[in-house]
Amino acid sequence: MNTQTDTELSPADVDNQQSQKLTDSSEIGNQILDKLDHLQSGLDSLGDIFEQRLTYDKEKEKAFDLLYTELQALKENSAFDSVKSLYLDLILLLDRVENIKESITDDKIENRSDSIKNILTSVSEEVLEILLRQQIEVIQTVSGTPFNPSCQKAIQTQETDVESENNRVFSIVRRGFHYGNRILRPEEVIVSKYHRT
Repeated sequence: MNTQTDTELSPADVDNQQSQKLTDSSEIGNQILDKLDHLQSGLDSLGDIFEQRLTYDKEKEKAFDLLYTELQALKENSAFDSVKSLYLDLILLLDRVENIKESITDDKIENRSDSIKNILTSVSEEVLEILLRQQIEVIQTVSGTPFNPSCQKAIQTQETDVESENNRVFSIVRRGFHYGNRILRPEEVIVSKYHRT
């Protein structure tokens, strides 16, 4: 009698065991792939969250920078507006001193007129220095430049028969002043107007 022992397997049994092992390995591989896919989707989700958070932080930082800049500008404007009238009064004082200096021509005070003019010139220069220290500057224009209504005020016109001189500054009547981009007082000018003869 030919009987198989427990340790011996038939070829069909061996094939079944190998097939079972392959099936088990395939299932384990599928489970591992499923776990890896799940991990990958979790990592992708975390990457998206980090990217959104970084974008949010950048936008928040930009917003804070903008708010800080606007607050700083508002603070500067507020400080300037509180002393603007003082600056305008200093400018008027400067005009007054210049007018007095120009009007001193009387022959009776001729011997003292030079010393008076020197004193007035000194006062005028000191007032200009005070304004400059406060970042208030004279609008610098020369005759013959184009009229600029954003910083100049035409108070009179002068006819000209030269077409290229049309709408150009003929002369400066009163100085203008600016603080940064803000005009405190426009420069008062006479503007040439072309008139065909």
